[in-house]
Parts: sequence; structure tokens; C-alpha cells
Amino acid sequence: MTCGSSTWRLGLVALGLVLAMAACGGTDGSGRKDTTTTIKLTGLQLELTLPDSMRLTSISDGSAEAPRIGCQIEAASFDYGSSFAVEAVPSACDIHNGGTGNGYHGHYRTVADVPTNPRLTALRLSIGDAQVFEQPYFECTNSCHHYTDRIAIVTLRHPTDSEHPTIVLRTDTRSLGESQFEHVLYGLSSPSG
Repeated sequence: MTCGSSTWRLGLVALGLVLAMAACGGTDGSGRKDTTTTIKLTGLQLELTLPDSMRLTSISDGSAEAPRIGCQIEAASFDYGSSFAVEAVPSACDIHNGGTGNGYHGHYRTVADVPTNPRLTALRLSIGDAQVFEQPYFECTNSCHHYTDRIAIVTLRHPTDSEHPTIVLRTDTRSLGESQFEHVLYGLSSPSG
């Protein structure tokens, strides 16, 4: 093949298109298309770049759960064949995390709230620094199923509310693989600060 051949030129054009799509964030590398979703928690407007098929299913102000846990935790939940959530836990909240399972994934403000000593991965994001880890999770009714939660605690660089200096993103490993979860984290932005 010579540099002047049409095959060579077509190959360069195809490579250019692939690099342009990757640079523009068109997919997460899996071939799925992304969509940007905006949520508002505790005055923080947050933009998430998510796989196109992930849908927002609910936003909770935490008032229903507040009497049981002693504080109000705002959350946005998404469905993607399984669960994905974003939470804002107030810094004044008295956290008592035990084991996880059967609907309880834990509530975290910082890594100090995690009951185990997880292996942490540090990521520097546009909105702040994230500590990413995994934890075991189970659901039992007539039989038990064991999963792994993937969690990121993000310390916001410019929180809009001093009572909420962090946000937490959580998914299970069935929903998003490690690189897909990191793709979501690196796509986080906050037009409000």
C-alpha cells in the first residue's frame, strides 16, 4: 500500500472519525450513546453524562425516610436494568452504617462513614475529587443473590450548600462496569458552581 492509495486515505478518514467521536464523548467506549441529564439536589444543579438507555425514575427530598434515620437525604434514582443513584447526605447527619443488603446500601458523607476498609481509587474530576470503592451487597427473599456496589464519594470543589460538601454516586457492577462508571464520573459537571 502506498501513501497515495485510496485504501490508505479511507483508513485515515475512518481513524479520524473514531478519534473525533472519542474526543466528543459520543459513547462510553461500549458503543452505547450518551445523553446528558440534569438533576438538582440541595441547590446543586448537577449534569450527568449517562448511557442513553438510563432513565431517571425518581427524585426524593428524603422527608419520608427522615424520621427513621434522623436526617433528610436527597436522592435521584435511575434505572438501567438495575440501579444507579446520586445522593446528597447532610454533614450534620449522624450516620450509623452497619452491613449492607436487602435494600440498604449505606449512607456516606466521607470515606470515614464506610464500615469496612475498602480499597480506594482516587479520581480528580471537574467538580471535585472522588474516592471510588466497591462493597458487597445482597438481596434475599426466597433465595439470596449477592452483588457488588460500586460507589464514588465526591468532595465538591465548590459546594453550593455548606451542609452538603459531598455527593455520592452508586451503582451495582451489573449495571455499569468500572470504565463505564468512571466515564459517568468524568462527565459530571455543575453549571451552578
